Amino acid sequence: MNKYNAKKTIRKYNGAILAFPSKAEAKYFDRLVVLHRAGKIKGFSTQPQFVLTGAFVIDTDKTKRGMSKVPGLLYTADFRIFENDGRETVVEVKGRHTVDYVMRKKLFLAQAWAEFGISKFIEVTAGQEICYNCESVRET
Repeated sequence: MNKYNAKKTIRKYNGAILAFPSKAEAKYFDRLVVLHRAGKIKGFSTQPQFVLTGAFVIDTDKTKRGMSKVPGLLYTADFRIFENDGRETVVEVKGRHTVDYVMRKKLFLAQAWAEFGISKFIEVTAGQEICYNCESVRET
């Protein structure tokens, strides 16, 4: 069990053993396997990473050198789906929304289409799916 009482779940797929941090995430994986085998999706990957901001150096009085290196900010989703029509979807399965997740989701949604070519973002919480059309992002 992790800190949110999720039960780690194991799956075997194509000769590999995959560990998922929750039953819900493993269940979604099972769904993707069925869709792929039925030819409804071209494929999928687990744990895709997206660079939301690159690393940078900033002048500061915090260190003796007078500068600090700030690491980049990554967003690691649960799944990336490659649709048959060439579009890509990112899926996030969540048991609960942390402040960190909400921030990274906002940054990801703002960049998903323009930076990464992601057409759709699906957030799964307690069996409910919320779908975001990333191609529709525009500034207000």
